[in-house]
Amino acid sequence: MGAPKYGHWDTSLVGRFNPGDHFGFVYQITHKESGKSYIGCKHLYRYKKTKRTTESNWKYYCSSSKYLAPDIEKLGKRAFSFVILLLCKNKRDLYYNEMKVQVDLDVLGSDDYYNKNIGGKRFFAPVRTVESDTKISGVNNGRYIGPFTITYDNGVEHRIDNMSVEEFAERHGYNASHLSKVRYGTRDTHKNIVSFRYDGDPVKDTTGVRNPANQGPFTVIYKDGSRQRVEDMSMTEFCRRYGYHSGNFSEVKDGKRAYHKNIVKVEHDKDD
Repeated sequence: MGAPKYGHWDTSLVGRFNPGDHFGFVYQITHKESGKSYIGCKHLYRYKKTKRTTESNWKYYCSSSKYLAPDIEKLGKRAFSFVILLLCKNKRDLYYNEMKVQVDLDVLGSDDYYNKNIGGKRFFAPVRTVESDTKISGVNNGRYIGPFTITYDNGVEHRIDNMSVEEFAERHGYNASHLSKVRYGTRDTHKNIVSFRYDGDPVKDTTGVRNPANQGPFTVIYKDGSRQRVEDMSMTEFCRRYGYHSGNFSEVKDGKRAYHKNIVKVEHDKDD
């Protein structure tokens, strides 16, 4: 049997999946040259009231954003990458995760995104001032405050318990939006940071749990010939913990890429 077809979507972050098992997905469309992105969500099926009818046009969907569409029409689809970030089982999870990713990536506060709304609701991007940032950082609403863990390129891990991501980034000279991209696997590194994760991060954990092809045990083979057998974590968690890009890692596993950094082969071990 051939590999499943997912239209123009890169599914390396979620792996193989059966559309019938999910309600929809959160996606990122990125202009390859500028890096400007759009975060949205899409249903996999059409519904009449609450009854599923036919499969939607998701395979070649280019978003309904009036801010993104003109660039796709002008520059062509090949100028953009189409990536599925998360798969969702029901409507509530889909809309919640779409908004969560949009907020985490600060799509309204950055010129790196086409988005002009959050969850389909129009907002104006806030005018950032020292005073407003101080007020915002002082509010602990449970969304941005740690604990989270940063892994540096020298292998050192730094756990932050009582600080927002934005405050950490500002204090230490990082970009909070770029840190979130590292977290979601859409960026390999940010300066000397190779991994950023919320401890107990539901996005990270459920990606591995829901995708059996992403689970251990598996064996990583390095350029020097050494082998590492991994049993207690998913491939997604392995990549985030050790600073690899999950998409490139998956391509090495599937034989679509010769190597990624110091990894030349990934074998998905079968249960004995």
